[in-house]
Amino acid sequence: MSRKLWALVPVKRLADSKTRLTPTLSARERRELTRRMYLHTLETLAQAGEKVCATLVVTADEEALALARARGVDTLIETGGGGLNAALRQGTLRVADRGGNAVLVLPIDLPGLAGSVLCEALDRLPEGAWWQSHRTTSAKGPTPWWSPPWA
Repeated sequence: MSRKLWALVPVKRLADSKTRLTPTLSARERRELTRRMYLHTLETLAQAGEKVCATLVVTADEEALALARARGVDTLIETGGGGLNAALRQGTLRVADRGGNAVLVLPIDLPGLAGSVLCEALDRLPEGAWWQSHRTTSAKGPTPWWSPPWA
């Protein structure tokens, strides 16, 4: 089975991000910083070309959704307010539904990440260094889980 890698980008509400910088930056400045880092992440992923089948942004923030959609990026409206783990769970379920079998979770707070570095890292991944998705059903509903392809 060939790797169908999706990038999964979880995004907090832009206005609620970077609260540890409150003593230094105003709410408006923190929001703008977060927005710029988010756009940098989307631009970096765009440079990965065919190494990444698709990018999926998971967020409850309307502006973040609009910015992704304007760039042709798949989006998923985060529901339930369960934080990062819930967003990743929702995202991995969507990736599996769309035929993806590997996920690269890329947070937006990597301002130094260059597209060339991301591409080099993806090129160096051995074929067996990925995980395939599965789905089970529990009392909580569908639950994604990942196993190595040799399992």
